Amino acid sequence: MKNIILKILESKIQGDVYSTKEFREFYSVDASSYKIIPKIIIIPKNEKDVIETVKIAKKMKTSVTVRGAGTGLVGSALNAGIILDMKNFDSVRLVKNYANVGTGTIKGILDKKLEASKKFFAPNPSIGSFCSVGGMLGNNSSGSRSLKYGSVIDNVLEITYVDGNGNKIILPKN
Repeated sequence: MKNIILKILESKIQGDVYSTKEFREFYSVDASSYKIIPKIIIIPKNEKDVIETVKIAKKMKTSVTVRGAGTGLVGSALNAGIILDMKNFDSVRLVKNYANVGTGTIKGILDKKLEASKKFFAPNPSIGSFCSVGGMLGNNSSGSRSLKYGSVIDNVLEITYVDGNGNKIILPKN
Protein backbone atom coordinates (compact mmCIF):
# COMPACT_ATOMS: atom_id res chain seq x y z
CA MET A 1 0.00 0.00 0.00
CA LYS A 2 2.82 2.43 0.88
CA ASN A 3 4.47 1.97 -2.52
CA ILE A 4 1.20 2.53 -4.37
CA ILE A 5 0.32 5.76 -2.54
CA LEU A 6 3.93 6.94 -2.81
CA LYS A 7 3.92 6.51 -6.60
CA ILE A 8 0.56 8.30 -6.91
CA LEU A 9 1.74 11.20 -4.75
CA GLU A 10 5.05 11.50 -6.60
CA SER A 11 3.16 11.73 -9.90
CA LYS A 12 0.68 14.37 -8.69
CA ILE A 13 2.61 16.58 -6.22
CA GLN A 14 4.78 19.48 -7.46
CA GLY A 15 6.48 19.86 -4.08
CA ASP A 16 8.77 17.35 -2.40
CA VAL A 17 7.70 13.81 -1.51
CA TYR A 18 9.95 11.79 0.82
CA SER A 19 9.86 8.29 2.23
CA THR A 20 13.52 7.60 3.04
CA LYS A 21 14.47 6.42 6.49
CA GLU A 22 16.27 9.70 7.31
CA PHE A 23 13.22 11.85 6.58
CA ARG A 24 10.87 9.44 8.32
CA GLU A 25 13.08 9.49 11.44
CA PHE A 26 13.36 13.30 11.42
CA TYR A 27 9.57 13.73 11.19
CA SER A 28 8.89 11.00 13.80
CA VAL A 29 9.46 13.44 16.68
CA ASP A 30 8.37 16.90 17.73
CA ALA A 31 8.83 18.81 20.99
CA SER A 32 6.77 16.20 22.84
CA SER A 33 8.17 12.99 24.30
CA TYR A 34 6.37 10.88 21.67
CA LYS A 35 7.76 9.16 18.60
CA ILE A 36 5.59 8.03 15.69
CA ILE A 37 7.26 7.15 12.39
CA PRO A 38 5.34 8.42 9.35
CA LYS A 39 5.18 6.57 6.03
CA ILE A 40 5.49 9.62 3.78
CA ILE A 41 6.49 13.26 4.20
CA ILE A 42 5.26 15.91 1.77
CA ILE A 43 6.51 19.46 1.59
CA PRO A 44 3.83 21.01 -0.63
CA LYS A 45 4.79 23.71 -3.09
CA ASN A 46 1.33 25.23 -3.34
CA GLU A 47 -2.30 24.95 -2.31
CA LYS A 48 -3.02 22.46 -5.10
CA ASP A 49 -0.47 20.07 -3.56
CA VAL A 50 -2.28 20.24 -0.21
CA ILE A 51 -5.65 19.54 -1.83
CA GLU A 52 -4.27 16.68 -3.94
CA THR A 53 -2.57 15.10 -0.93
CA VAL A 54 -5.76 15.15 1.12
CA LYS A 55 -7.86 13.71 -1.74
CA ILE A 56 -5.36 10.94 -2.47
CA ALA A 57 -4.98 10.09 1.21
CA LYS A 58 -8.74 9.89 1.65
CA LYS A 59 -9.08 7.60 -1.37
CA MET A 60 -6.26 5.39 -0.05
CA LYS A 61 -7.59 5.51 3.55
CA THR A 62 -4.37 7.04 4.89
CA SER A 63 -4.20 9.66 7.63
CA VAL A 64 -2.71 13.13 7.08
CA THR A 65 -1.25 15.41 9.73
CA VAL A 66 -0.35 19.01 8.98
CA ARG A 67 2.91 20.08 10.60
CA GLY A 68 4.15 23.56 11.34
CA ALA A 69 7.28 24.01 13.40
CA GLY A 70 6.80 20.86 15.49
CA THR A 71 7.01 22.79 18.76
CA GLY A 72 3.84 21.38 20.32
CA LEU A 73 4.19 19.38 23.52
CA VAL A 74 1.40 16.83 22.98
CA GLY A 75 2.47 15.04 19.79
CA SER A 76 -0.01 16.78 17.52
CA ALA A 77 2.57 17.07 14.69
CA LEU A 78 3.03 13.28 14.57
CA ASN A 79 1.28 10.61 12.53
CA ALA A 80 1.95 7.13 11.13
CA GLY A 81 0.53 8.10 7.72
CA ILE A 82 1.40 11.27 5.80
CA ILE A 83 3.00 14.39 7.27
CA LEU A 84 2.36 17.64 5.38
CA ASP A 85 5.14 20.07 6.30
CA MET A 86 3.79 23.57 5.69
CA LYS A 87 7.12 25.43 5.90
CA ASN A 88 6.77 26.73 2.32
CA PHE A 89 3.57 28.57 3.30
CA ASP A 90 5.47 31.32 5.08
CA SER A 91 4.20 34.51 3.50
CA VAL A 92 3.43 37.68 5.43
CA ARG A 93 1.61 40.53 3.71
CA LEU A 94 0.97 43.58 5.85
CA VAL A 95 -2.12 45.65 5.14
CA LYS A 96 -3.21 48.78 7.00
CA ASN A 97 -4.94 47.16 9.98
CA TYR A 98 -4.22 43.45 9.51
CA ALA A 99 -1.73 40.96 8.12
CA ASN A 100 -2.35 38.12 5.68
CA VAL A 101 -0.18 35.31 7.04
CA GLY A 102 0.65 31.82 5.76
CA THR A 103 0.23 28.82 8.04
CA GLY A 104 3.94 27.98 7.96
CA THR A 105 5.05 31.44 9.07
CA ILE A 106 7.23 31.32 12.16
CA LYS A 107 5.91 33.65 14.87
CA GLY A 108 9.30 35.30 15.43
CA ILE A 109 9.44 36.35 11.77
CA LEU A 110 5.87 37.64 11.93
CA ASP A 111 6.72 39.57 15.12
CA LYS A 112 9.71 41.29 13.46
CA LYS A 113 7.68 42.32 10.41
CA LEU A 114 4.85 43.64 12.56
CA GLU A 115 7.24 45.46 14.90
CA ALA A 116 8.63 47.42 11.95
CA SER A 117 5.07 48.78 11.49
CA LYS A 118 4.62 49.38 15.23
CA LYS A 119 2.08 46.54 15.45
CA PHE A 120 2.02 43.12 17.15
CA PHE A 121 0.18 39.81 17.12
CA ALA A 122 -1.10 39.52 20.68
CA PRO A 123 -0.90 35.75 21.34
CA ASN A 124 2.51 34.85 22.72
CA PRO A 125 2.74 31.17 23.67
CA SER A 126 5.56 29.99 25.92
CA ILE A 127 7.51 28.58 22.96
CA GLY A 128 7.58 32.18 21.77
CA SER A 129 9.12 33.01 18.46
CA PHE A 130 9.74 29.41 17.35
CA CYS A 131 6.19 28.17 16.73
CA SER A 132 4.26 28.50 13.47
CA VAL A 133 1.07 30.45 12.95
CA GLY A 134 -0.74 27.30 11.77
CA GLY A 135 0.12 25.52 14.99
CA MET A 136 -1.04 28.54 16.95
CA LEU A 137 -4.36 28.41 15.10
CA GLY A 138 -4.73 24.69 15.74
CA ASN A 139 -4.14 25.17 19.47
CA ASN A 140 -5.87 28.55 19.83
CA SER A 141 -2.67 29.76 21.49
CA SER A 142 -2.71 32.53 24.04
CA GLY A 143 -0.05 33.58 26.54
CA SER A 144 0.64 36.30 29.07
CA ARG A 145 -1.17 39.00 27.07
CA SER A 146 -4.36 36.94 26.65
CA LEU A 147 -6.28 38.60 29.47
CA LYS A 148 -5.98 41.95 27.73
CA TYR A 149 -5.92 40.94 24.04
CA GLY A 150 -7.38 37.43 23.90
CA SER A 151 -6.09 34.27 22.25
CA VAL A 152 -5.62 33.49 18.54
CA ILE A 153 -9.35 33.21 17.83
CA ASP A 154 -9.82 36.77 19.13
CA ASN A 155 -7.13 38.12 16.80
CA VAL A 156 -8.02 36.43 13.50
CA LEU A 157 -10.38 37.87 10.88
CA GLU A 158 -10.50 34.91 8.50
CA ILE A 159 -9.13 31.37 8.19
CA THR A 160 -8.68 29.45 4.96
CA TYR A 161 -8.17 25.70 5.26
CA VAL A 162 -8.54 22.44 3.38
CA ASP A 163 -10.99 19.97 4.93
CA GLY A 164 -10.70 16.18 5.07
CA ASN A 165 -12.38 15.86 1.66
CA GLY A 166 -9.92 18.20 -0.05
CA ASN A 167 -12.31 21.15 -0.20
CA LYS A 168 -11.00 24.68 0.37
CA ILE A 169 -13.03 26.39 3.09
CA ILE A 170 -12.92 30.06 4.08
CA LEU A 171 -14.22 30.97 7.53
CA PRO A 172 -14.79 34.68 8.15
CA LYS A 173 -15.05 35.99 11.69
CA ASN A 174 -18.64 36.80 12.56
